[in-house]
Amino acid sequence: MTGERVTILELPHQNPERRAVAELLALVGARVVGEHRHPALVERFTVLEGELTMKRGGQTSTLREEETATIEPNVWHDWWNASDRDARVRVEVTPGERFGPMIEPCMASRGLGIPTGRVCRICCSSHWSHGSSAM
Repeated sequence: MTGERVTILELPHQNPERRAVAELLALVGARVVGEHRHPALVERFTVLEGELTMKRGGQTSTLREEETATIEPNVWHDWWNASDRDARVRVEVTPGERFGPMIEPCMASRGLGIPTGRVCRICCSSHWSHGSSAM
């Protein structure tokens, strides 16, 4: 990912659904590194402020404030902030056990653990590369 900051709100061991919850700040021009899919994860994006453009299963749409998109396992998807202002997005990943390892290299490079409430500027793209099915 490029141009984002993530605040971890909830880790999988903190809820019975085993989901990870984070708040994403997608700066103007931010985007995930490319279209990808996750064979065993469900991702839910809820826009809290701003807009997020999303491609799901070949269809492109724009999520606006209070709108939610759910990405089921094995659905090819991509997202980016094409608007002229930053977007704040709640992201839920279920099961969330792989969410921590996805952003952990970034946090480790800054000497951080992975506790809730910590902010991390996403700088690692190894888990989100084009065509990735790693999660």
